[in-house]
Amino acid sequence: MARTKKRKVGDRIFYEKYDGTIGTATIKEIEPRESVFNKKGEYLGVGKKFKFNYYHTSDTEAIEDYNCLSDNDPRVKEYRKGKKFITAGFADELRKFLAENGAHKGDDDVVQILYDIAEEFEA
Repeated sequence: MARTKKRKVGDRIFYEKYDGTIGTATIKEIEPRESVFNKKGEYLGVGKKFKFNYYHTSDTEAIEDYNCLSDNDPRVKEYRKGKKFITAGFADELRKFLAENGAHKGDDDVVQILYDIAEEFEA
């Protein structure tokens, strides 16, 4: 898969999971890497390096840039149909919504609701 798009922190990426389904995540950090093996796991030879970016999507997960699917991939287009994805600014939007609706720091009801929702969405 060609790596033609320059991605940045906050961008949404799509990739194929091991079970063949489409996965998606937001880039939290980009780490340049290099390897003596290419993306197929073949040794490149003495002195040769394969350069790629490692997209950290959480504290414990990352995906290589060459494993990302293009936004134009038919599987990605189908997966995206009818969905509006959360962006990097979602936390700010949620804070604003909560404040506008009377929530405040230390509000136990809000804490419990957010905790319950987080548990629902946990993998």
